[in-house]
Amino acid sequence: FIYSLNIDLFKRLGFREIDLGNFYAYAGVWLVIALGLINVIVAKKFKILQVLKFSIIGMSICFAMSLVPKTYLGLYILTPFLALAYGLSLSNVNALLSNSVDKKEQGEAFGVNQSLQSFIEAITPLFTSLLLTVNSFFPASMSYTFPNMLAAITAFICWIVFLLYFLNRPHPEIRA
Repeated sequence: FIYSLNIDLFKRLGFREIDLGNFYAYAGVWLVIALGLINVIVAKKFKILQVLKFSIIGMSICFAMSLVPKTYLGLYILTPFLALAYGLSLSNVNALLSNSVDKKEQGEAFGVNQSLQSFIEAITPLFTSLLLTVNSFFPASMSYTFPNMLAAITAFICWIVFLLYFLNRPHPEIRA
C-alpha cells in the first residue's frame, strides 16, 4: 500500500514532493499516537481478539476509503483512522502471536514472523511496479489506485480468516 500511495497521491491529488513529506510526517505523528497512547488505553480495556475483530476490518475500510478523497483535506481526515486501525492491528497481532506459542518458542515464532514481513516488504515494490505498469484490466487512470484496492481486499480477506479461525471456536492455548 505505502509503495503505491506515493504515485496515487501525485497523480490523483496532485501532491508535490513537499506535500508528500508533510503528509508522511502527519501520518507518522498519528501512528505514534495510535501505538504509544491509544493502544495502551485500549489494551487495558479490551482483549486482543476483541480489538482485532474491529481493527482488521477497520484497516480494510480505511484502505478502501483512501480511494475516495479528491482533496488533501479528505486524505488528512482519513489518516488518523487508518493509523489507529493499523497501529491496533500491528500490536495486537504481535500480542496474539506471543500468546499463541509457548515461552520457549516465542523467539522462533517472532523470527518466522519477521522473516515473512521482510519478505513481503522486499517483494512489494516489485509487485506494485508490475501492477502500476500492466493495466490491461483497468483504465490507465485507475491503474495507480489498484494497489490501494488490493490492500483493502487483502485486509478484508485477513479479517474473514481471522473471524473463521479465532472467533468461531475456543482456543484455550491463547491467553487473549
